[in-house]
Amino acid sequence: MIQFVKRKNLDLPKYEACVAKALDSRIYAQPWYLDAVCSTWAVLVQDDYVAVMPLPIKRKYGFPYVYLAPWIQQLGIFSREQISPDLFNLFIRAIPSRFKFVELMLNPSNPLTMRYSTGRTNFILPLHTPYETLYKGYSKGRKSSIKQAEKANLVVDWSSSVTALIALFKQGVGRRVSFKKEAYGRLEKLVVEAEKRNLLSVLGVKNSHGALLGGALFLKDHNRWVYLFSSQSETGRNLQAMSFLLDTFIKKHAQTDGILDFEGSMIPGIASFFKSFGAISETYGHYKRYLWY
Repeated sequence: MIQFVKRKNLDLPKYEACVAKALDSRIYAQPWYLDAVCSTWAVLVQDDYVAVMPLPIKRKYGFPYVYLAPWIQQLGIFSREQISPDLFNLFIRAIPSRFKFVELMLNPSNPLTMRYSTGRTNFILPLHTPYETLYKGYSKGRKSSIKQAEKANLVVDWSSSVTALIALFKQGVGRRVSFKKEAYGRLEKLVVEAEKRNLLSVLGVKNSHGALLGGALFLKDHNRWVYLFSSQSETGRNLQAMSFLLDTFIKKHAQTDGILDFEGSMIPGIASFFKSFGAISETYGHYKRYLWY
């Protein structure tokens, strides 16, 4: 049996255990994470928390719908067993009929054979080999970019300010793209909660005069480092600040059981950038359906 359970009625220890032991466990499904980035969420629960499916919820014109909450790349069904198309459809049918629209990014364990689902590409870099081996996997152009940054005497600061990075983003990319005010607020709340749990790494790149040129936020998810957010100035872009930052991060975590999760992307230029570090692709699903009842 699959039941719709509100956040306040969840058996949190059982829910957290189910997510933690899932084939493709993700930090995005943790209660504290969902609390930070969603105003409301509920969960579809199979039997005694054998499998769970968190649902971020919003309302429009009085009608609830399941939406893509900010700072969440993957959700879907979490289970220790592989998810069949039939089970996925049972979960979808268990969503109450008052929800007239559903959109979710799924984790790689969820099938892509059902209707209303398309594949998306993520890039990951296993970090278990020595740095020298990882570096050999970089593209020729990426190696050149790193050398350019080194010649410019850039420095990575492992204790940069999140506020400064967000401000840098607002000045650059934030002006060119449609980035809602709510997303900034959710990010700030998420950072606070991640810091409480010692799951956050904030890196900045500065020039020889100490001026901030760029930076990134990484979240620790078991053995997975999620490249959550980055920003850089035009000068930082010209001096290859992000190439330098990511290379430094990879160097620090090389020869561990970690995985660097680049979080996408379907944008060709960004995908090419991630692949240039020797990253490999993994596929996850995008489910979107209107008025299915």
